[in-house]
Amino acid sequence: MKNIINVSAAFLIKDKKVLVVQKNEKSAHPLKWEFPGGKLIGDEKFDEALIREMKEELGLKVKAVQELGSVEYDTGDDVMIVMFIIAESDNADIRLFVHKDYKFCSYDELRSLDMTIPDKMFVEQYEEEIKKFIS
Repeated sequence: MKNIINVSAAFLIKDKKVLVVQKNEKSAHPLKWEFPGGKLIGDEKFDEALIREMKEELGLKVKAVQELGSVEYDTGDDVMIVMFIIAESDNADIRLFVHKDYKFCSYDELRSLDMTIPDKMFVEQYEEEIKKFIS
């Protein structure tokens, strides 16, 4: 039986665009773009993991607003369940502790990025929902 890996990903909107981050050269998927977030630890809930990961990875204090959707991705060894959560932050001072770069994207820009597979699946499967929030 495969392990289930639960992951929380932030859908952080600013000026009708959404935040994405670029993985660094030494990461598992070098230079791929993704929504910021990470794995749940212990009995953490998706929103708790999101708040912790955004602070650790980007120095942002966020509030989890609502779940937008999820995707299930079979990595071969594990099954990854990624929950995408709308997040808000008053702090616009993004610091890159583990990523190479970041940017805010429109929907069309998202579609053109070289994204990790689960994030690409989300962008394709939830087009209607995403377009309610970004241009």
